[in-house]
Amino acid sequence: RYQTWNAGFQYQMPWRSVVKVDYVGRRTRHRPITLQLNDLALGQLALGDAFLDALVPNPLAGKLPGSNFNNATIARRQLLRPYPAFNNVQQQNNPLGMLYYQSLQITWDKRLSDGVNMLIAYTRSESRERVSPLNQGDPLFEQLSGNHRPHALTLAGTWTAPSLENR
Repeated sequence: RYQTWNAGFQYQMPWRSVVKVDYVGRRTRHRPITLQLNDLALGQLALGDAFLDALVPNPLAGKLPGSNFNNATIARRQLLRPYPAFNNVQQQNNPLGMLYYQSLQITWDKRLSDGVNMLIAYTRSESRERVSPLNQGDPLFEQLSGNHRPHALTLAGTWTAPSLENR
């Protein structure tokens, strides 16, 4: 689901030209994200890597043949996970993500005179998204989206060649 806002005006200028100014906004909700369910909590991460990476006797030894967790010792970090017998446990396609876009768009259009048409357009925009949290228990992570382009300038022009019908 999304919502779109658009407001603007245009003004007739001299030399058969028009200036147009617009605000465009859009919010997309219920974007699917992935939640990691087998990460350490923030309090556990605060214990430090030296403590978490220390090898301890493995209570899972011999119980998970063919896995990496079958050795006599295991990192303490793995045993502190909510599901220590697994590496990653994810819940996918949760409709919790969001995407925000807003822009100011300014266009100057020099309309056809003597066969010439020119257009200059500038867009100042911001595109942000809320995606999967970095750690279990964290709020959604907000960042610039992958298609964020803060500035876009377009220059275009056309010229109508003279007709050669009479020659």
